[in-house]
Amino acid sequence: MSGGLPKGWVCTSIDNLGVITTGNTPSKKDEINFGGIIPFVKPGDLEKGGIITSTQECLSKTGAQFARLLPKNAVMVTCIGNLGKVGIAGDVVATNQQINSIEFIEKNVMPKFGYYRCLMLRDWLVQQASATTLPIVNKNRFSKAPFPLPPLNEQKRIVAKLDAIMPRIEAVKERLEKIPAMLKRFRQSVLTAAVTGKLTEKWREEHPDMESAEELLQRIREEREVRYQNACEEAKKKGARLPKRYREIIEQNNLVKEVDSWAWTYLANVAEVSGGVTKGRVLQGNDIVKLPYLRVANVQDGYLDLSEMKEIEIKKQELDRYALVNGDILFTEGGDRDKLGRGCVWRSEIEVCIHQNHIFKARVNEKFIVPEYITLTTRSSFSKKYFDAVASQTVNLASINMSNLCALPFLLPPLDEQKEIVRQVDKLFTLADKVEEHYQKARARVDALAQSVLAKAFRGELVPQNPDDEPAEKLLQRIQEEKTKMEAELKTASRSARETRKNGAKKQRTQPEEKQASEP
Repeated sequence: MSGGLPKGWVCTSIDNLGVITTGNTPSKKDEINFGGIIPFVKPGDLEKGGIITSTQECLSKTGAQFARLLPKNAVMVTCIGNLGKVGIAGDVVATNQQINSIEFIEKNVMPKFGYYRCLMLRDWLVQQASATTLPIVNKNRFSKAPFPLPPLNEQKRIVAKLDAIMPRIEAVKERLEKIPAMLKRFRQSVLTAAVTGKLTEKWREEHPDMESAEELLQRIREEREVRYQNACEEAKKKGARLPKRYREIIEQNNLVKEVDSWAWTYLANVAEVSGGVTKGRVLQGNDIVKLPYLRVANVQDGYLDLSEMKEIEIKKQELDRYALVNGDILFTEGGDRDKLGRGCVWRSEIEVCIHQNHIFKARVNEKFIVPEYITLTTRSSFSKKYFDAVASQTVNLASINMSNLCALPFLLPPLDEQKEIVRQVDKLFTLADKVEEHYQKARARVDALAQSVLAKAFRGELVPQNPDDEPAEKLLQRIQEEKTKMEAELKTASRSARETRKNGAKKQRTQPEEKQASEP
């Protein structure tokens, strides 16, 4: 070994092994540039790697005149944004400006060998990226990527070995990648079964004497009426303004229920819904307190993310209005459509905490309603469709208001069945979480295995060396000679292409004049 490499190998940089090209995008103002058959490669097309023969977008022959075409077997690497995605051209292609490509000197460097080497460059690219919000590795930096070069015959042996191993690893990856979608479908099917009564069919048979949901709703009405009357009495004693009457929606709907003991109702009929504190208010006086508050980012679909908490100032007398109480159900106003009505239950994770106005809270009486059951209903596909239908839409954002939230219809089961549903869903979701955890570990092991195999290949440990192979140093000398010829040919071709484009543009300018002159 010499310098960590086997005898006969040499460590060089990628620009010494071929010609590097940075892609570009023909003008999209001219529709004629697109819609042809020449693959136009963008980072998304390299997501799965391998040989690229088709892309989401293609160039026309006209568009190809304004692109930097790459020959078959050119290796493409994303160098802006999601760094280190790699593909190999299966035909003549073009790429956009986020991709640097290398056309290896094929007589002396196997393109597939170069492809496998580029699969190992991601960490190096990340280290080289400019310190901006969007990581960028320009052509000059990319050209200095280290490249261990073995003799040509050993390249062939390495490629043959990797061609046998890597597809099997990729096949395992593909099978693993199906698991997240399966888990998503499983969770959604559990939610649907939970909020339609199918999940607890057997349990209901074993508990036939439950109070019905209609009876439960009547008890909720009576309890709310008592609380309202008591609040009015207190207000009268203090000479204060009478409280607003609790809201109840009595609209009839034609929604189907499959369980006689359940009932369709609306969120406003079982919960007191309120908004949060508005940011940016100008507050004066000495009765100001600073408290942690929940933002949209903190309220996820079914759980809280408290990894980053911020604080806001409010008046002390506002604390009762905005403070969260154990069991409060939190809902997001919106933003992106996937954030509409996203909800979870507050379980006093922070001693004193409030919420901003883009978060609604719904407060229920836990003697009648299990808060976690309400969040299960809002995570179901039925509620997602409801929020999507009633949301207000601006250019990039969607939102629901308090009236939309109050009018959310859902199926209410008896209290004991609510508890049983939450218990069964927690059990099934815990099982799904364990499967997902195993998936993540398996995926990490497979990714590590792929990198381990590649690392062995480029340390010269995957296949045996043959002392009779021509040393890579001599190979590199020939590569330099071939590269010089190739660069000269490319310059000539580039000048010819510029002339073609120039003459084409000139012809387009003169055609109207010629037509006009030929008219009588």
